[in-house]
Amino acid sequence: MFDSKSGFIMTPLSQTSSSENVAFMKGAIVRIHLKDFMTYNEVELIPGPNLNWILGPNGNGKSAIVSAICLGMAGKPSTIARASSLSCYVRHGVSKAIINIELHNSGGQKFLVTREITLDNKSAWKYQGKPVSSAQIEDVIRKLNIQVDNLCLFLPQEQVQNFSRLKDKQLLIGTMKAVGKPELEEQFEELTKMQGQLGNESLNQEKDELELKKLQDENKRWESDVKSFKERETLKANVKYLEKKKVWLINQQVFD
Repeated sequence: MFDSKSGFIMTPLSQTSSSENVAFMKGAIVRIHLKDFMTYNEVELIPGPNLNWILGPNGNGKSAIVSAICLGMAGKPSTIARASSLSCYVRHGVSKAIINIELHNSGGQKFLVTREITLDNKSAWKYQGKPVSSAQIEDVIRKLNIQVDNLCLFLPQEQVQNFSRLKDKQLLIGTMKAVGKPELEEQFEELTKMQGQLGNESLNQEKDELELKKLQDENKRWESDVKSFKERETLKANVKYLEKKKVWLINQQVFD
């Protein structure tokens, strides 16, 4: 699809693929409609079910589409790392911007999420055309397993440096969230917790073994002292016995 106003081309790869009957996954974007968002007066994009390319010269609004997807799916400006406030995404000269994102629903009516952003940095949300709270939208997005805050799934160009700084554990968790079921992360955290507990138990066991060795060494030293004490007591008893016997022998000689 070529947009004459923006000057970019959006090409769903599925149109040129041999597998033309590939179905959309539940929660996949099937339509994006923007009004007064950043550089756009109004634009509509219809992606395909596979890989989609957005091509065009620099400054023609390709990154704005990425920003719209993030903000329209309950993301925060900090996730995009492009502008610090919501009002920056409202086109100059107007009072509000509108993001409409339609998501595939294999079981019936498509999911329609609408976000209106005003110059005072406030948002108004609609779901299926009816006003809702941001918490309700976040709940819908979570149930559809859409993760615009996961750099392993959604990577704005301004976040590439932060992605390269992720630790191994962060990358693993991000990958598990991307490819696994939601409970997979919980199981991983539980295993990590159990491993930590096992490590603590091993550490406690090492401490107990060191304490036991210390007590055994002290016991050996006390055994030596006790043996010396017993030998001394035996000698003292023998001396007393011999002294008594000496007195008896002297008296025996006197009477004889």
